[in-house]
Amino acid sequence: RLMEDMTATLGRMFDLVGELSKEDDAIGKQLKKLDEEKMRALQRGKRQEDAKNAKIRAELKEKREKLWAPAEDRLKKVTKQLEVFEDFVTKFCCKGAADYLIAAMPAALCRAACDWTEGQVSEELARVNDEWAQTRQQLTLDFPEAMASEEEQGILRRIDQGLEAARGASSQFEVMVDFGHTELYMPDSLENIAKSGFSARTWESCAAMLPLTGKAIDGLRDRVKGIRDSALWYVNERAAACARVAPPARKHLWEECDPQACFEEVLSRVNAAAPLEAAADLCDLSVIVMNRLDQVSTITFLAAGTWVEERLELRAVLDRFAKEVLGRWNEELICVLDDPAVAPQWAAGWLGEDTKREVAWEIEQAVLRVHVQTAGVDLAGRQNLMERVRCLRGVHYLCISRDARAALSGSLGLS
Repeated sequence: RLMEDMTATLGRMFDLVGELSKEDDAIGKQLKKLDEEKMRALQRGKRQEDAKNAKIRAELKEKREKLWAPAEDRLKKVTKQLEVFEDFVTKFCCKGAADYLIAAMPAALCRAACDWTEGQVSEELARVNDEWAQTRQQLTLDFPEAMASEEEQGILRRIDQGLEAARGASSQFEVMVDFGHTELYMPDSLENIAKSGFSARTWESCAAMLPLTGKAIDGLRDRVKGIRDSALWYVNERAAACARVAPPARKHLWEECDPQACFEEVLSRVNAAAPLEAAADLCDLSVIVMNRLDQVSTITFLAAGTWVEERLELRAVLDRFAKEVLGRWNEELICVLDDPAVAPQWAAGWLGEDTKREVAWEIEQAVLRVHVQTAGVDLAGRQNLMERVRCLRGVHYLCISRDARAALSGSLGLS
């Protein structure tokens, strides 16, 4: 097990080093480009690097210093695992340890047999839990009146209570099935065996405990079967009948979102990463706004997730949003860094309409054509879908609202 842990950790570390190497190479290329620009400036007679490039250079160097911190942490973990493995080999690869494990064999085999039997019942309990969660969600979201009577509410409560009792029975089994517990785990050292009062259980003593664990497993199986074949069966049939008579008319998740509230969520994440308050002058503010535009692009594509790969239409419109709405005005900020006097013109263009409303319409149509299936999706899955849609709804609001764009860029070019 220690070898497997180390192999897995090393594999993840190699993957991480590969990813970080690509980022480091990209930063190196950017720094090389800045060096070339600095050399050309010196050849033209400039003695100092301009403020914009100096700031970008400092940010790139700081980013490069922090880049390898995750790999260093992973290396420390591997080093610790190697130390543990070395200590294990030193202590337990000897005759005394082998004798200890042989003596623990009766308890280990009995525990393995009980775990295998109980595992089948636990899998059935997990399936019943999942089935109940989906049915409960369907009743709550689609047919809230289907189980409204007091008697039917009592059935729902009995299912909850039955599943809770089954989980309690499973916990009780874990307590009963330890077979002395110490026989199944290696002590800290061979010297501590005598100190702990260890004495191996015989086959007879372990076998005497098996009827108790068998009874616990039978009790757990009966509880699960009673829920599945009675109350839960009735509720499932009730939900299926409602779906056949009146299929739910559900709105698209896009239509359930408040656009301004969705934008505020995106803006709060941008504020956390690049606060406007950190700007000391117009140059600082321009760089911060550049970072904020980059943050919006990153947040958008992370939220879209696999949709960007599965839905070519959505990917195309988000690429257009990143290029025409964010990328264009990000590049225009370089002019503001070179000549602060053009900041008002930048603000007028950024706050104006141009193609932003057209991009907003395309985003809305692309998302609406993504058939968001919530039937059969658990609550956690539905929450994940809602977070995706809410983020894209916030980006849509940024395109159609002048106030939203002003909130993103702050006072740049307005004073």
